[in-house]
Amino acid sequence: MSQDRSEDALAAILREAATRQIVILNEAHHVPMHRAFSMRLARELRKLGFEYLACEAFTRGRDPNVGVVERSSGAYLQDPVFAEFIREARRDGWKLVAYEADVDSSVQGLERIRQREQGQARNLVEQVLARQPSARIFVHVGYGHALETPQPLGQGRGSVLLMAGELKQMTGVDPLSIDQSMTYAHSDPARELSSYRAALALQDGLEPFVLRKLDGSARLLQLTPDAVDLQVIHPPYTLVSGRPSWLVSWAQRRPFPVPDAWLPTQGRRLIYAVHQGHPAQAIPADIVIAEAGKAAPALMLPAGQFRFEFEQF
Repeated sequence: MSQDRSEDALAAILREAATRQIVILNEAHHVPMHRAFSMRLARELRKLGFEYLACEAFTRGRDPNVGVVERSSGAYLQDPVFAEFIREARRDGWKLVAYEADVDSSVQGLERIRQREQGQARNLVEQVLARQPSARIFVHVGYGHALETPQPLGQGRGSVLLMAGELKQMTGVDPLSIDQSMTYAHSDPARELSSYRAALALQDGLEPFVLRKLDGSARLLQLTPDAVDLQVIHPPYTLVSGRPSWLVSWAQRRPFPVPDAWLPTQGRRLIYAVHQGHPAQAIPADIVIAEAGKAAPALMLPAGQFRFEFEQF
């Protein structure tokens, strides 16, 4: 790894996406930062002519192109960063696609995994490519769904081809597959990949990057060769007004200090920023926790007008 070079992740992805029909990027479901990076990438892919945004997170059987983003839109969309990603995608003219698969509840184990992976790929084919074979699609997935090669399940359970690999087999289209779910800073460094800190030494600054070997091919950390085309490495981010700086750089939000009058005199209070005109069930644009006697982190707000709501607990 010592002879590898780093390259700006967004630039690397866009250069390769220019000649691809399908881009697949994953997330760790508990890391909103990954959604902010996906949102930033989506802005640029739209300029390249990509038009369909498919998200595993969308509720099956519900059209994600209509209505406000609310709890019933999808479990993961309750994260304000993800909700804002989808609101922005609609404004940018993306056609949103729900592709999660129905799986036979009586099937378990390896066959259940196969049914889900094949079903997701089949839904993308039927809902988009069967109708528009040349359509350019950005697929936002969770974890291993972005992997193109068969993955061992461990404990003698065999291996399975995940969604990206199934889609490649069904269509003959080689997707640009990207992992970002493994390479980022943890609050407990012991949970980080052993090679993560070594990779950080190969770049300067606070921008996500990819690693290239001497021959120009991608360096992948803790993934089998050819599992994905690129792996985004997120550096540790600093704080801005008590919030992670990626909210400013990638989500393009601005800090809004919580007025003293909104702070609780005892206990803790949730402070919600909700887009003006959105109904009560809409997912807020941002949420912070304020605690009596302590400085509150700033709300981080996208462009727009907001109303503010409070919940004591």
